[in-house]
Amino acid sequence: MAIIAILAGMLLPALAKGEKTVSFAVSEPDMHGSPKNLDAEAVKAEGGYRLSGEKVYLTNGPIADYFVVVAVIAQEDGLKTFGAFVVGKDDAGVSVET
Repeated sequence: MAIIAILAGMLLPALAKGEKTVSFAVSEPDMHGSPKNLDAEAVKAEGGYRLSGEKVYLTNGPIADYFVVVAVIAQEDGLKTFGAFVVGKDDAGVSVET
């Protein structure tokens, strides 16, 4: 819960002032935006989660400072559980193509 408070204190004021931009990342190549078809995964790692996957069709993607990335965090009996992760454009492993 502490990370949410920190994030809210840092990110939300900048978004409200128009100083930062965010993009919602759900759609994937050949999967579109249907959550049941998503392949992007988030696996627990030291200090948080490691995300893997590719997203497409992001509104404001090329100009976004942050992305809210939806990824599968668990799967059981064919049912997927999702998480949403705030990822910075300059974070390791992030690339944006236009």
